[in-house]
Amino acid sequence: MKNYNNGDVSINENVPSYDAKFKMSNKDENVKQLRSRYNIPTDKAPVLKMHIDGNLKGSSVGYKKLEIDFSKGEKSDLSVIDSLNFQPAKVNEDDE
Repeated sequence: MKNYNNGDVSINENVPSYDAKFKMSNKDENVKQLRSRYNIPTDKAPVLKMHIDGNLKGSSVGYKKLEIDFSKGEKSDLSVIDSLNFQPAKVNEDDE
């Protein structure tokens, strides 16, 4: 997160839920890797979008969605999306 500046972040502390958008650089290593693996027909620098349900501190259960959006405009969709759903670990009675 410290590599991305000037982002828009919204927080709903009642849930907790977080949404953030950050402009990325084409020099970013993640962007370079995506461009080397996929045919991305635009040179436009992408936007990193994140949605997080759950507490950001420590190991939290919840849902995390990351999207790197390469879209050229409003009518164009070109994104790489990944998500994680964190669940409580099952504990064996033998481990307690």
